[in-house]
Amino acid sequence: MKNTLQLLVFTFLLLQIDCSAQGTFSGKLVYKGTLMNVAEGTKDSSEYITIFCEDSLTRTETFNEQIGRQVYIEHLGMHKGYLLLYYQGKKFAIQQHDTSTTATEYTFKKKFGKKKVMGIKCKKVMVSHPKFTAPMLMYYAPKINSKYNKAVKGIGGLPTDYYLSRSEGLMHYELVEFSITPIDHNLFGIPSDFKRITFDQFLEQMDVK
Repeated sequence: MKNTLQLLVFTFLLLQIDCSAQGTFSGKLVYKGTLMNVAEGTKDSSEYITIFCEDSLTRTETFNEQIGRQVYIEHLGMHKGYLLLYYQGKKFAIQQHDTSTTATEYTFKKKFGKKKVMGIKCKKVMVSHPKFTAPMLMYYAPKINSKYNKAVKGIGGLPTDYYLSRSEGLMHYELVEFSITPIDHNLFGIPSDFKRITFDQFLEQMDVK
């Protein structure tokens, strides 16, 4: 049970934000993730990631059939974030440890060529990772701050078409919606009925150690 909870939380946190030098914006990003090489007739394994951005605030909502819906809220400048989780009828806001200084395992090789993803001009790059069997072709938007999605840390901009190695296999993510619009500031608050705790406290309270 402990390993399942750890995988659920930390897999989600792999998709969260990081800081870099590009400009900030207010708006909404939606990604669709698809598991590659799925056997015919198996259950749909796609997932959706929705990221609401307001300068230095983000709210990331992830949904798939396996773990349902999760919400992660972070203040980028303060390096402070919380995963909102419903468990056994209770509501928890689990604090994330600051991982902004963690080194990246990705290496990059620039490639000539560009394409537009949802109307955004994106650059091409070949990306290697110890868990990839071969380098993967990915795209990123160099003019949008990568802090809004650190899935491929060090890529040099917002990833718009990329791959991640997950426990269930290789996942392909592509930006399917992009809008620049004011976001309701209330989306970035921690609801008062959620209990704020650390991940270790959460494990202790659930008696899964």
